[in-house]
Amino acid sequence: MYNIMDSMNCKNWDSMGATMKKRLSKIKNPTYRAVFLEDGGTRRSALGGWTVYTNEYKWWDPPPVRHSDGTTWSFVDGHAVYRKWTDQRTIVFGSKDPPTAFSEVQTGNEDIAWAAYACWGEDSRLPWQQ
Repeated sequence: MYNIMDSMNCKNWDSMGATMKKRLSKIKNPTYRAVFLEDGGTRRSALGGWTVYTNEYKWWDPPPVRHSDGTTWSFVDGHAVYRKWTDQRTIVFGSKDPPTAFSEVQTGNEDIAWAAYACWGEDSRLPWQQ
C-alpha cells in the first residue's frame, strides 16, 4: 500500500506550522520532497495520507518497517529511493502490532528529521532547522 504525503494536497495540519502544497511550482526542492511512501499497510493509523510532526521529535503516523526496517519513497522529481531507518526507536515504534499513531518524544531521532523534511520540506518550522 502506498500513501500520499499529507503535505501534497492531502491534509493540511496548520497546527504543526507546516504548509500543504497545491501547485508543483510552489515546491522549491523537488528532489528532496516526497510524494508517496510505501506504507506497508498500517491501516487505521494512517487514514488516507501519511505525515510526521514538524515541530517536535515525534512520529505522527507509524514509520513503515516491513522491508528490512525501511521503506521506499517517491519524490516530486520522479525518482524513488529505499531508505533504511537508522534509529532503533523508529524501528521499535514502527513494529508495534497493531500499528498505532503518535509516538512518544524521540529527541534527536535523525529518522524523524529526515522524514519531516521529505514530507514538509523547506516550509516547515523544524526545530533542528532553526
